[in-house]
Amino acid sequence: MAITAFTKWKETEKSSDDRTKEAAHIFENPVFDDETLGVQKLYDKVEETATAINSNITSIAANTAKTGITSSQASAITANTAKVSLVGGSATAISFGEMITTVTGKKPNTTTAYTIVMTVTKDSVSKSVTLTLA
Repeated sequence: MAITAFTKWKETEKSSDDRTKEAAHIFENPVFDDETLGVQKLYDKVEETATAINSNITSIAANTAKTGITSSQASAITANTAKVSLVGGSATAISFGEMITTVTGKKPNTTTAYTIVMTVTKDSVSKSVTLTLA
């Protein structure tokens, strides 16, 4: 829903109907030229704000029209996130757990060690080792 902008009226643009209504103190279309500078600046700022809001409404409508990702994007994500292990040889899988950080000692004499668990699996045999990283 867009916001309707004001119309700036000049004295020369008024119809006889406008003049009749103004004589009865009905100001549907006030004359912009007759307003003080402050009111004119305020009008300009309101018009600028309405234009910005309408622009954002258009952008939001375009963005909400998005229904998801393409099938090729989904395939690329699946291919990338499916990498949980390395394949060594024809049937050996090598996988790594999360890196573990262990802090020992009391400040200021602390020691930090980094380890990771590597698991190698072939057929139904699985072996793991904890590797200490330097």
